[in-house]
Amino acid sequence: MAPYRTNLIEVSNLLVFLTLLAAETSPVKVDESRPPRRCCDPGSLVTFDGESYACKTPPPDAPEFFEPLNFGQKTPGIPACENGANLTSIPLANANSTHLLSDFCIDVILNSEDGIETRPNDSLDLLYCTRNLDANLTDGSLDEPRHLPTVSKIRRCCDRGEIFRIDRRACVPLEDSDRDISTGSLVRSIGFADFLYVKRGPPMCQHAIVDQEVNQTDVSIVNGRIQVTATNSNGVVDLLATDESACLESGSSPGLLVVRVCRGVEYCRGNTCLRKCCREDEALVETSCKKLPAELTTPKLHEEVRNLSNPAENSTEQVFNSTEYGLLVGKPCSYGMYAVLKDEKWHLVPEGKLHVPGYQTYGHHQHCMDMFYNSSLGPDGLYPFVCFEDPPLEENYSEERFHVNAVLQMIGCTFLLVTLLVYVCLPTLQNLHGKTLMCHVGSLFVAMACLAIVGVVIPNESQTQREDEVDLENVCTFLGYTMLFSFLSAFFWLNVMCFDIWWTFGSLRHSGRTNTKRQEDHKRFMFYCLYAWGFAVIFVIVAIAADYTEFLPAQLRPGMGVQRCWFSSGYSFHGEILFFTGPVSIQLIVNVVLFILTARRCSMVKADIQRRVKMNTSDSRSRRFHADKNKLILNVKLFVVMGISWILEVISYFLNHYLTNVSWKTEFFCVSDVFNCLQGLMIFVLFVLKKKVLHALRRKFAKGVESRQCSTAGVHDPYRVRKSPSTSTILSTFAVSSSP
Repeated sequence: MAPYRTNLIEVSNLLVFLTLLAAETSPVKVDESRPPRRCCDPGSLVTFDGESYACKTPPPDAPEFFEPLNFGQKTPGIPACENGANLTSIPLANANSTHLLSDFCIDVILNSEDGIETRPNDSLDLLYCTRNLDANLTDGSLDEPRHLPTVSKIRRCCDRGEIFRIDRRACVPLEDSDRDISTGSLVRSIGFADFLYVKRGPPMCQHAIVDQEVNQTDVSIVNGRIQVTATNSNGVVDLLATDESACLESGSSPGLLVVRVCRGVEYCRGNTCLRKCCREDEALVETSCKKLPAELTTPKLHEEVRNLSNPAENSTEQVFNSTEYGLLVGKPCSYGMYAVLKDEKWHLVPEGKLHVPGYQTYGHHQHCMDMFYNSSLGPDGLYPFVCFEDPPLEENYSEERFHVNAVLQMIGCTFLLVTLLVYVCLPTLQNLHGKTLMCHVGSLFVAMACLAIVGVVIPNESQTQREDEVDLENVCTFLGYTMLFSFLSAFFWLNVMCFDIWWTFGSLRHSGRTNTKRQEDHKRFMFYCLYAWGFAVIFVIVAIAADYTEFLPAQLRPGMGVQRCWFSSGYSFHGEILFFTGPVSIQLIVNVVLFILTARRCSMVKADIQRRVKMNTSDSRSRRFHADKNKLILNVKLFVVMGISWILEVISYFLNHYLTNVSWKTEFFCVSDVFNCLQGLMIFVLFVLKKKVLHALRRKFAKGVESRQCSTAGVHDPYRVRKSPSTSTILSTFAVSSSP
């Protein structure tokens, strides 16, 4: 056989000796009178309950330990210590020749705790009698040094009764029990080791694990090491491995063995590799890796990979239909990852990297893939996951900042509630524009109150980290939908207010009859209610339906309550844009257009007022001053009402999702958050802290005031009423400020 291999090396360089498993060996020189033996019969291991040693049937995952050779009569048995000697164990790695002077045995020792056998490590132990050892040393009976027994360590890839299918890259049950190969017969020659120590399961590789199928006759143990003759498409390779970095197993056909070897980091630089997110016997279920039946894990992943097609890369199919690519195991992401959906037309390049059209090609340190089950993103199947480049917003969102915002939101809620109560208490403010303002403030109050509750009650962490708190998740989801409805309602009412102001400045042709005007105002208000609350309800119903059905693609679903009681975020999730940011942005654009048109009409009204002032005999400079002052106040109020704070919020959203590397992003967020949280205070200042409103409040709640005085205390100036048919409180503010 040796000359045949030498010729192969000289002619084609296809013979390679693969050193797989290191063996604890030394020259074999054992005292014939006391040959090494096992402590227990085959199929049993030693257990220690803290007081005594005994042989018991081991758990299924325990290592195997047996004698492949028979040096004389070696009946297994635990030493029977006599004359008061104590039975003691010592790790075989720490033993020396003096421990072999007394009766001894070697085996795997399991610790027995509450009737359950456990193992602290994978070491072998030597049991011996301590007093006999001391006596032998005293008597000088040690004529010459004795050598410790040799042990060869081997790792098998699969459990008992399984073989490794190279085409499925997985262990499968053995259909023919006659083909079950014992470890002693697994290799052609096991050398002269006294014992074989066998562990089961694939090695835990730091980098790629590579599978190769070889002939059984090409595997042997020489000088305590396993050598394998193997060839592959890359020619000759030299590998060095230990029992912790390689395994052997029976192949799919008689006479074949599978070798699974851990390779170094350089392997994937020149060869094809795939990265699997979970361990080989696991797959992703909802949000975490879980152990599943074998047909749902690695074999299914490799089957899906082989079925991938990429017209642009003709060699891809051939590469992944072979068995020579390496498998990287484990998530490479430090700050989380997001799924890439099937409709994004992703594919794998021949090196095993992920390419997403329109984005980039992601290396093995930037992505992983696995089978994904019970996902809200779409049907079960193979999904790639791309790592977030920066920490998620939640990690930058410090707890102190979170609670400060909650306090500011509660302050804003208080001023919103006070504003609402003032308008309720003063009927003279409850004209058409006053009612729309009350609806806007009420909706904004509910939204801000929910937001404050989230900041105080709900912990600052992802819902996926609180799987056992189902009730809290339900509350969080409810708060999310309530906030969505309330914020959308507030925005729609803001849109109504802007439209009403624009309509008011163009309604000089309005009929002056009171009854007709009241009827028209009532009809307009009912139309406004239907528009504002109706559209908000429709958006929320569609969002709920999208979350609990599959009529929308997974990337367009809200995912409400998954992340901080709001929409799910990530590059592949667009639900927030569809159901919130998009509609709000459209309304803000419409509001700005209405503001520009209103400003033009306001200028026309001012010009008309100036023409009327010229006919007055009062001081023209004073009247011009008051007119300019009121123009400025009116414009500022219009601009604030039309949502400057929420324009900042929309800008914050796009900064957070698309301009993540902006250095001043955090400072901008702080300013925007404070501005938005205190919107209630600004509304209170604009619409309540007015001289006439405060005067009306004092009169309403003052004691001893005549009913006639109370009925005439209002914010409407008779002169303004005669000059304009509008019922807007903003225009009333303009008129009140015009009075000296």
